[in-house]
Amino acid sequence: MANNGESQAQTLAQGERIIRVDGELVEVVLDHGTGELRWRTGDKEKCLIVESEILGIEMKGMMITVKAFVDAPERCCFGSSSGRRVRRDFLLEMPSEVSAMFWTERLRDSIGSLGRPKRLFVIVNPFGGKKLARKIFHNEVKPLLEAAGILYALQETGHPLHAQEIARNMNLDQYNGIICVSGDGTLVEVVNGLLQREDWQAAIKMPLGIVPAGTGNGMAKSLLESVGEVYSVSNAAFAIIRGHTRKLDVASILQGEARFYSVLMLTWGFMADVDIESEKYRWMGHARLGFYGLLRVMNLRKYHGCVQFVPAPGYEAYGEPLNQNEINNDDPLKLENGGDLRVPQCGYQGPMTSLQDMKWRSINGPFVLVCVNNVPWPVEDVLSAPEAKFSDGYLDMTIIKDCPKTALLMMLLKMDDGNHVNSDYVMYFKVKALRLEPGQCVGNPRKGGIIDSDGEIIARGDDSYCCHQQENLMVYGPPIEMRVDRACGYKPIAKSPASSSLYLMGRGSGVQGTTLSLTELIRVDGTSTEANFDVGVGKLRWRSGGERCLEVESEVLGFETQGTRITVKAFVGVLKALSCGKSNGKGMRKDFVLEMPNEECALLWSEKLRDLINSFGRPKRLFILLNPYGGKRCAEKYFTMKLNPYLKLLISFTHCKFLNNFSKCTSISETNYQLHAQEIARKLELLKFDGIVCVSGDGVLVEVVNGLLQRDDWDTAIKVPLGIVPAGTGNGMAKSLLDAVGGVYSISNAVFAIIRGHKRSLDVTTVLQGEARFFSVLMLTWGFVADVDIESEKYRWMGSAKPGLLFAYCGNFCCFQCFLRVMSLRKYHGHVQFVPAPGYEVYGERAKQSEICKDGISEQVCRDDARYHQCGYTGPKTSLEDLEWRSIKGPFILVWLNNVPWSCEDVMPAPEAKFSDGYLDVVIIKDCPKSAFMSLLLKMKDGSHVKSPHVMYLKVKAFQLEPGQRVGSPTKGGIIDSDGEVIARGEGTYECHQQEDLMAYGPPIHLTVDKGLATIFSPR
Repeated sequence: MANNGESQAQTLAQGERIIRVDGELVEVVLDHGTGELRWRTGDKEKCLIVESEILGIEMKGMMITVKAFVDAPERCCFGSSSGRRVRRDFLLEMPSEVSAMFWTERLRDSIGSLGRPKRLFVIVNPFGGKKLARKIFHNEVKPLLEAAGILYALQETGHPLHAQEIARNMNLDQYNGIICVSGDGTLVEVVNGLLQREDWQAAIKMPLGIVPAGTGNGMAKSLLESVGEVYSVSNAAFAIIRGHTRKLDVASILQGEARFYSVLMLTWGFMADVDIESEKYRWMGHARLGFYGLLRVMNLRKYHGCVQFVPAPGYEAYGEPLNQNEINNDDPLKLENGGDLRVPQCGYQGPMTSLQDMKWRSINGPFVLVCVNNVPWPVEDVLSAPEAKFSDGYLDMTIIKDCPKTALLMMLLKMDDGNHVNSDYVMYFKVKALRLEPGQCVGNPRKGGIIDSDGEIIARGDDSYCCHQQENLMVYGPPIEMRVDRACGYKPIAKSPASSSLYLMGRGSGVQGTTLSLTELIRVDGTSTEANFDVGVGKLRWRSGGERCLEVESEVLGFETQGTRITVKAFVGVLKALSCGKSNGKGMRKDFVLEMPNEECALLWSEKLRDLINSFGRPKRLFILLNPYGGKRCAEKYFTMKLNPYLKLLISFTHCKFLNNFSKCTSISETNYQLHAQEIARKLELLKFDGIVCVSGDGVLVEVVNGLLQRDDWDTAIKVPLGIVPAGTGNGMAKSLLDAVGGVYSISNAVFAIIRGHKRSLDVTTVLQGEARFFSVLMLTWGFVADVDIESEKYRWMGSAKPGLLFAYCGNFCCFQCFLRVMSLRKYHGHVQFVPAPGYEVYGERAKQSEICKDGISEQVCRDDARYHQCGYTGPKTSLEDLEWRSIKGPFILVWLNNVPWSCEDVMPAPEAKFSDGYLDVVIIKDCPKSAFMSLLLKMKDGSHVKSPHVMYLKVKAFQLEPGQRVGSPTKGGIIDSDGEVIARGEGTYECHQQEDLMAYGPPIHLTVDKGLATIFSPR
């Protein structure tokens, strides 16, 4: 992987780097190794870090807008940062559209490799805090999401526990994360809802994000503070966009059958009283807590009770030891469930911890305060647990038993920086589990206290605030247990902890930047060896009769962990795949069994391997289109035998909840008639999927592109990555993709290219004639190739299903038709006009403006025909009059325009074609002896035909074709074929009266290229 990054950096270094940044001419460098975009203004070097400062990019013509989120007032230079960030756009003006596309593609590749979320479910609580959540989302969060190109669904909560209901019932497969624009209460509801699901083990792995818009906002403060970031709404939103996640402990609070899941804190005594009773002063805003806290200090309460706990290592000095017979091992209370939403009917039941096996200690009251924290900050300005960690498997407990009022007031003032824990009146220690037995208020035996967890009152005693106005989840008095489930605890998969994931913001954090290396003496396929897993370079190495190596990014599909055994499921080269040298390019499936010395080691390796694979941004949900009628009608067979087994490995690795029901994770649809795939793409709910995969020939892929571009939301839809598994006649796109990176053309290699999730941009050509439009990604041909392709249908009885472009290596009937057409070679009158790419201006004659048809694009008239667009994309905004046109007049034997090098798997008509250079490669043959022409056809298997003096080979930006009649037969026309679809045919041609074509033969047909409009899965 490192070598790949170096080669990309070298490519950029050799490209055009002298550009304008915000109007100033400078030299710009995109360094893939460090992930930096650098330039120099005067004597000052400026820099944008792709991973931590760039939201997204947008290209229009030669202008690239880099949408950044930088330190205020501006962070473009090296040095310390202020931490406060602002949105800023940087305008890069390139010398040409080719250069702009070159830079855009590489910037998008850099951003795409970061594994950022693509679709989010946003929950807004408009009633929390100062009721500003709706405004915060629309003014601060939404613009950042849109700048980053992240799609989202928005839901506002309408009543208490609404977010819990949403999380419990929503379809998680459609999203990469759940975001709460609210206080911490909504986040807690979401966690509880996820853990009440039947599929809680998969559901709780959904990353959660928090944008502070409530009263407390402790989680957002804790996340940002832990990595030195300034606490702000925009920083929290950017943390979500960047997509870094970290594990989070979840504490189970239990009393009988009642359960509540906490991620923030539990408090009893002073803090709970202030938090809940200050509600009567809510009109004061956040100041109510300080005001009412002062009142409670002046009239200080203490509570009888007992706290039992299991201390963390190093904290055994606190409290007194308990004998086993002193520990209450029975359920404290059995409650009637009554259908309360707060009591889970199923789902996670808490950690499987035996209370009897723990060494318990005890502290008896009375107490001023008992506070248990999972994160450092319970609210944005109180650091009550300075040593708390997100996933250490412990809770930080603060206990104050007796304290003068003045000393308590001083401690409260010190809570803004955590110095209160240094007071002699404070006991501060870590616990694994605790049991709280709350008692009555000292001096007032009829008055109980309040137990508050994450802002939710879970129990309150008699005569407490609002004690009779609503029923609480638990009863005040009987013991309440609290146990933590460690997020990264090394346990067998069967007992996987209920740990959640939170979006985290940090400078330079993430798997790709880590240098972690694990080394262990293990067994690999039964052989004892020392193995090394270098996370930084993404390689798994060991020795077994020589150096062996697996590159995680390019060879590992997924893995399974069972006890001490890790099965790595790989896709490796046949001959040399296990060595660190090159493979032969032909891949095959192979499993490697790694036997670890213990389960803790196995879970550690599994966790790091999982994090690394997740960082690649591989697709998790795909929509698959099978064309069972194309080619040799093998699409269904190829899917069952080749594609489905690989995708199952991918889905199981990503912990989809439907491990045994793959069809629910990946939708499969068969095409039943012509243009069926186009209809499907036009109506498909794209938010549910990370890509659309065609198991077919190129025709279905072309239909999908046309369907996406006919949608109202075409500009978003066309960005959905498309994949192609060759199962049809021509298969030129799959061949072009694999051949472009030196890969062997095979179904397995094409499938793995989709699984790895690498993407590249793909030009789309708009073919127009009046109101008729067709979008092409492969080719357009007129003359010899179109005639042979279409007319060979009459000889289908001679051989297998018609294979695309029918030359001497294709089906028998095509060879026969090809031979017939060479022996009776046709030429066609006509005229082509074009805008040449730079360097190709020598071809043709300068065209007069009066010769250029300017009426190619007319007002669109609504039709019911599916081939005509009722809405959607209308083609690139290119003014034909402003372009420098050239002209070539016929007669012609062949005119062939190509978007990719290979038109089918064994014919390469355009060896210089690129996927996203913004040009079409044109092959024109005007006159040629029959023997020379036959030789040219044979040379098309390697592209050497373009060297013939009979061939004109050039690149164009726009093209206009005026087809004429056949030389010597003025009543007969020709056939124009685009991507295997006949778009126009003249009189006297094959089946000319049997069906209506999209366009008319004779009037000009225009072709214009939109650079990089579509996105396609690519091997690299």
